[in-house]
Amino acid sequence: MLNDTVIANGYCVGCGACAVPADSPFKITFNVYGQFQAKLNKDRVHKKITTNFEKLCPFGDGAPNEDVIAKELFESHCNHNTQVGYYNGVFAGYVSEGKFRDNGSSGGMGTWVLNELLSQRYVDHIIHVCPSDMDCQAGDGRLFKYDISETVDKTQKGSKSRYYPIELSKVLHTVRTQPGCYAIIGLPCFIKSVRLLQMQDPVLQDRIKYCIGLICGHLKSSRYGESLAWQIGVKPTELRSIDFRVKDPSQPANRYGTSVTGDDGKTHVMPTNELFGTDWGAGAF
Repeated sequence: MLNDTVIANGYCVGCGACAVPADSPFKITFNVYGQFQAKLNKDRVHKKITTNFEKLCPFGDGAPNEDVIAKELFESHCNHNTQVGYYNGVFAGYVSEGKFRDNGSSGGMGTWVLNELLSQRYVDHIIHVCPSDMDCQAGDGRLFKYDISETVDKTQKGSKSRYYPIELSKVLHTVRTQPGCYAIIGLPCFIKSVRLLQMQDPVLQDRIKYCIGLICGHLKSSRYGESLAWQIGVKPTELRSIDFRVKDPSQPANRYGTSVTGDDGKTHVMPTNELFGTDWGAGAF
């Protein structure tokens, strides 16, 4: 069972996929290290289970790998390369219209794609990660969470990279109860979770029309943001908001700053490369 393989051996990334099915014996908890983790819900362990959880976990023994998933989805209409996988085209670029580039982490492409899908009515809803100072507040002390936007303005306010733990189960429960066409953006293992869920859930298969994948080095715990804030002068218990990617127009895209706001409402910014633990290769937090 998933609990004895992925979870017990420390491979769970807390994506929340295993807590989505109606017959799930799992719940998603926030541990002392500031990470989401799946955990058996003892009240539901004896419930009749028909879902194959090994096949919907991105790291489950029975789950098809990314090549198998991609072949089924894209083989009929895409090119294939052994290094890249399936593709229609490969591009480098940035967004020239509006404030997408200014408001984005780098070129603003991710938010622009979501904006186009919504404004051209390919979808009714965007599933993306929002800061808690928007009207999609986490309500539990965490600074970010997955939420659903139906307007271009709200989608753009959810732009930028969030190096912070999030999970899918709550927002996907909403998708199952709220009809419409959806697009979702997320890290590769999270998008794989969605694809695996769609294989077993016809409602999610029908409603989630577009999956947009990002690039991922590893997942950060909530302690990463708290560590940066503390170095800048805001204690972890007083941290109310954080922007991990503040641009300096005089510097290249990889020379950005970190901005934090505390209980006193004051905002402090420091160059990220001057903060300890921000070297991605070190794998801190």
